[in-house]
Amino acid sequence: MKQDSELTRPDPKTLAIGALAGLTAALLVLGASMQPSFSAVLYAASALPILLVGLGWGNAAAISAVVTAAALGAIVISPSFALVMTLVTLLPAGWLSHLANLARPASELGGPTICSPGIRSRISCCICAVSSPSPSS
Repeated sequence: MKQDSELTRPDPKTLAIGALAGLTAALLVLGASMQPSFSAVLYAASALPILLVGLGWGNAAAISAVVTAAALGAIVISPSFALVMTLVTLLPAGWLSHLANLARPASELGGPTICSPGIRSRISCCICAVSSPSPSS
């Protein structure tokens, strides 16, 4: 079993897949800002590429996707737009994919389940907190 100090560099293919997911997420957010009638659906869907690449290819791909989408948002619209997009949509999606990866069975690694006892309830709370509407004032 590898220790943290023995980790290797991320695969360039994984980083490229992450960058493609970041491009997709950025285009969805940009489409939401340009199209007012369909903006809620596009903005809600902008987290999906980050979630999918994080679950399928791991944390390195998710980080690559978040950085790519933030950079594209800063270049195309503005740095403040990119900051809000990253803090509101992209980072929570990357964090949720990381938490979901923590709960995976380690049978593929040849060991017992890596899941800590309360991780599933924490993931459920995070999903409920992200998906619940904010109170109107």
